[in-house]
Amino acid sequence: MNLILSGGGDSEQSKGVDTLFTSLLKNKRILYIPIAMDRVKHPDRDCLLWLENNLSPYGNFDITLLNENDIKKFKYEELLDFGGVFIGGGNTYKLLKIFKEIGFDNYLVKLLKETDMPIIGGSAGAVIFGKDIETVSTMDVNKVGLEDLSGMDMLNGKNVWVHYNESMDEDIQKYIERTRIEVIAIPEESGVYITNENIQPIGEVKEFK
Repeated sequence: MNLILSGGGDSEQSKGVDTLFTSLLKNKRILYIPIAMDRVKHPDRDCLLWLENNLSPYGNFDITLLNENDIKKFKYEELLDFGGVFIGGGNTYKLLKIFKEIGFDNYLVKLLKETDMPIIGGSAGAVIFGKDIETVSTMDVNKVGLEDLSGMDMLNGKNVWVHYNESMDEDIQKYIERTRIEVIAIPEESGVYITNENIQPIGEVKEFK
């Protein structure tokens, strides 16, 4: 398993995770999934240009964008043609709802468990790999009416808190007291790298128990 989770932020802040992701790619083809974004405010073309610019310091990549319409027809076998998967940020509830409706979350879990293809998730794209997504209840609005908040649970039963800073400590402690679920808190300039063996911090990451 090669899973990278980013706390969010701009291209300068994400250097550590982007460097690791591009170094792990199996080939130059990247599948980019920005469906958590508002397509009116952030059209496909703008999203694609953003990722191309973000990754340009690390090489020339063939990036395929998978939007809300295309993903409904996408098959697991097609994933295997790519060197890595990049899941962008936005509204966590929207992202997880689309994945669950078409079973794409199962594709990603299978890919992580059965191959060493790297997957990177930024912000909302990171949160969905935790036990559930309740950690974003103060950041995102559940406009899509998602009822099943369970995530892909790829962090040994822990949850992910993104865009972390120390002012959030009290909210995180209250969350843990209520749920009894441990939290990995990731600032915007940091990330975590999850393999079958362990969970490694990239930069400053804080764990709450």
